[in-house]
Amino acid sequence: MVRATIKSGTINILNTIIGAGILTMPYGLRANGLLFGSILILWSACASAFGLYLQNKVARYTGQRGSVSYFSLAQVTYPKLSIVFDSAISIKCFGVGVSYLVVIGDLMPKIMETLEVHSDSIFMNRKFWISAFMVCIVAPLSYLKKLSSLKYTSIMALFSVGYLIFLVVSSYLEIAAGIEKAHDVDVAKFHPFPANHMDWYGPLSWKQTLSSFPMFVFAYTCHQNMFAIINELQPDEKDGSQTRQSNLIIRNSILTALASYLIVAIFGYLTYGNEVEPNIIAMYPRDSFSTLIGRLCIVVMVSLSFPLQCHPCRGSINHVIHFISQGVESAKLRHLHKRNRLLNGDGVGSGYSSTAASDAESVSSFNDLTAVSSIISTTPMEGARDTAGHAPIIVPMSTRKFYIITTAIVVLSYVVALSVTSLATVLAFVGSTGSTSISFILPGLFGYLLMKPLHPGANLSPLEKFCKYGGFSPSTSSTSSTATGQELVNDILVNNPPEDSIEDISFSPQQDLLAVASWDKKVRIYEIDPNTGNNQGKALYEHNAPVFSARWSTDGTKVVSGGADNQVKIFDLATQQQQQIGQHDAPVRSVRYVECGPTNTPVVASGSWDKTLRYWDMRSPTPVSTINLPERCYCMDSSQKLLVVGCADRHITIIDLNNPQQIFKTTQSPLKWQTRTVACYPQANGFAVGSIEGRCAIQYITEAEQKKFGFSFKCHRKSGTGSNTGGLSRTTATSSNESQAYPVNAISFHPVYGTFSTAGSDGTFCFWDKDAKQRLKSFPELPGTVLSTAFNKTGSIFAYAVSYDWSLGYQGNRPDYPTFIKLHPTKDVEIKQKNKR
Repeated sequence: MVRATIKSGTINILNTIIGAGILTMPYGLRANGLLFGSILILWSACASAFGLYLQNKVARYTGQRGSVSYFSLAQVTYPKLSIVFDSAISIKCFGVGVSYLVVIGDLMPKIMETLEVHSDSIFMNRKFWISAFMVCIVAPLSYLKKLSSLKYTSIMALFSVGYLIFLVVSSYLEIAAGIEKAHDVDVAKFHPFPANHMDWYGPLSWKQTLSSFPMFVFAYTCHQNMFAIINELQPDEKDGSQTRQSNLIIRNSILTALASYLIVAIFGYLTYGNEVEPNIIAMYPRDSFSTLIGRLCIVVMVSLSFPLQCHPCRGSINHVIHFISQGVESAKLRHLHKRNRLLNGDGVGSGYSSTAASDAESVSSFNDLTAVSSIISTTPMEGARDTAGHAPIIVPMSTRKFYIITTAIVVLSYVVALSVTSLATVLAFVGSTGSTSISFILPGLFGYLLMKPLHPGANLSPLEKFCKYGGFSPSTSSTSSTATGQELVNDILVNNPPEDSIEDISFSPQQDLLAVASWDKKVRIYEIDPNTGNNQGKALYEHNAPVFSARWSTDGTKVVSGGADNQVKIFDLATQQQQQIGQHDAPVRSVRYVECGPTNTPVVASGSWDKTLRYWDMRSPTPVSTINLPERCYCMDSSQKLLVVGCADRHITIIDLNNPQQIFKTTQSPLKWQTRTVACYPQANGFAVGSIEGRCAIQYITEAEQKKFGFSFKCHRKSGTGSNTGGLSRTTATSSNESQAYPVNAISFHPVYGTFSTAGSDGTFCFWDKDAKQRLKSFPELPGTVLSTAFNKTGSIFAYAVSYDWSLGYQGNRPDYPTFIKLHPTKDVEIKQKNKR
């Protein structure tokens, strides 16, 4: 996906704001007086900007950049009310479409007058033109499933708005110069400089103010597309963080719209005074060529814009239909999900759902991900997410349903447009219903519910408190909030953790036993109850220096380990005895228990900083075989007959364990910086590589598979906000314009589904589906670096270790830096591939 820029985002939001609403601005001053009406326009601009600002804030606090939408936020606040939110969006989009048809019906007869068509002609009938445009342009374009063919309408829209402003100002100046440029009404009714019958101050009456105020609300409604813009933004060295870019887009678009509205409103009202009509462009004389051009521009703009409203309207209606038909079943599933969460100890707690901004970037970095046609978004480019944070929800839309819903929208819009002759009536209705919900109520509600401290123990700043409470609408506070971020709050803590940094954790392939290697020179083995998460220490043995790796034998009876003492040791769980079985010339970075050759001979493989890979048969201190590596071993993993070693200088060594004494293939990592971790696929046909640059690569052994399926993506990155990772002094951007990239420390594959996790120094971990090129689930930020992860034999438990990673040396290892291991009960909705329900 091409990165959105401040310029493109401003144009898109501005085109969304300025539409038919600009035509009613002078009429708004007529209902409120020049001064008070201008204040209402200014107030509406401020309120709209604040709503957009809250949307930007919420996207940052929930970390859903890349996939945030009204629907995704509804699922973490009021899931049962998501149908209401979709209804508001559909009403708003439907009403805007109707207003476009009304504008066509108003302007085309005026254009015919300019062309001197006889008053009795059918071409002077507004219903004829609405019907003609519906049949020839609006309806055919509304049935398009892809809107790429309408990409030039934005340029036409900007030209039309600019020309309208020119027409209004120039017409007033011509009147001021004494040139007659009035409507069919007698010129004597108007005082050329300024017009007679004007109300300078206002308000005239609160009834008129309340009835006209929704028009101003409607005129600034663009919030349904703001999340789509945020989803496309990425940190940039020049433009700064996503938050900064979004704020600049909001400022530029709202100020431009405000200036446009005030110019049209004031000059239009000064021209016609209290005689002004709801559609200002319909008032200019029919014999003016400049007026003809202006009306044609507006007609073309609105006729081509109708499909842009039909598309999100169709998606929202499809959501509404889906949740009406599946509502009972969905409620039961949510109840069951809540019950399971409580049984698993994952109950309700405080906090927030933080899917890191880096992961939002990583989703957009998947190259050219094409959404299937059955994924229906609430607005174009917005993905629906379920209660567990998945993106997207699959809401089937068959071809038959597509045509039925589209036909219903087109026909109903046509009928309403024929029946309603006042543009002000349409805009007032839409402004008081859908626009109010989208612009004011929902941003305020989401800001109140989701804005919480980004780091444990932190407090909201005064500005953040103002955004949280100042944007909250009291009318929406009657229901209780479903607290977000409970995913990890009640994960089970492993008792008696290591006393120093945790380097490696691994589950037994036969039992729920967890081996932990740490810098305190010890290897600990914990026994875990898979039903309750209760755990206790089962065994412990020591090295003479920090332990870097600990892994299990295939039968689950032994643990092999290696570390900074250059030794390879094996521990027998039954006898509780340890034995040194190997020695390197430098620290042992990684060990694996593998089976070699056609007879599956069990041996221990150890990779070291001495640039060798050695095999040990556990009966002799002499290695069975030694392979010289191109550089120091930094990481290693195996699956079936595949062994992959990640070395310094980005070297990757691949070994076929059917012939373990020979290197099968040596290649360079596709990532640009130091390799941090590798993990082999359960199918043993490839491996994943993680680097210190916050990037992961999906690799395959055969060239054909690599060419077809291989790719890389960004993860564990953040825009520079000046805050510390996890509340600790991990690393900080020097300015808000910089982006922080964190090492990918661990990659673990699910033993059943083949999906995988990544964990990083940003304090987060995520679940991914490499085959679908999709992030399945992101989790809240933890108070420290996540160094190692592991799934148990069934994949029902995900263990993650948090501790200091020594990247900042001895000085960075503060006494209060957390060191712990937690057990997360995985659920299918988090880790299972979407196409395997």
